[in-house]
Amino acid sequence: MNDDARGLPALVRRPTLLAPDQVPRRAGVVAAFTSTERREDWTLPQHLRVVATAGNVELDLRTARLSAGRSVIEVVAFLGNVEIVVPTGIRVENHGEGVLGMFEYEPRGHASPAGDAPVIEVRGRALLGNVEVRTVDPSEPDATEDEDDWLD
Repeated sequence: MNDDARGLPALVRRPTLLAPDQVPRRAGVVAAFTSTERREDWTLPQHLRVVATAGNVELDLRTARLSAGRSVIEVVAFLGNVEIVVPTGIRVENHGEGVLGMFEYEPRGHASPAGDAPVIEVRGRALLGNVEVRTVDPSEPDATEDEDDWLD
């Protein structure tokens, strides 16, 4: 029996905000003919370079450690897919473009974050590939479901 069935509050997953000087400056993630995931307990650097070449990269920021300031995720998806899940309360700036592909941000109708909220800037290109960024409210029942279902 889960906590919801007993009337107890469900576990709400939230990122941990750190001072910008406590977050690594740069890092990279590459998926070439494979799949790579960053979930649960990981730190998003100030600048993350993501390359998916005929591969798949999934980044889940709901419980990650993030800079309280600005973080940049630079993406190149060539015949590959990049999926980024951002919790509500984080501002997202989408500066990507698709070339025979898709580069999409789906805020899902959640309220705008506060003006001093951390910023995740996603930029780059999807060349014959797919980049999807979506905002998820961690308290929603479907927020802990399998992230492979992006069509709901």
